[in-house]
Amino acid sequence: MGYEDAALAGGGSDEVIDACFVWGDESAIRTRIQNHLDAGADHVSVSVLSPDLESSADRFERLAPALL
Repeated sequence: MGYEDAALAGGGSDEVIDACFVWGDESAIRTRIQNHLDAGADHVSVSVLSPDLESSADRFERLAPALL
């Protein structure tokens, strides 16, 4: 992604973290995914962080319309 070693050191700079991870409502997530696609990505991986499988399934269901 073109980052200098210093930006990747110590777990990554805020810029690196913001470029690699998305959070927010469905609209914000859809926009960030579209930004990656517009920049030439042909695959975008989506994962949710949840305390359990049921919560993960619920979050994916809520995100599905924004991702399709």
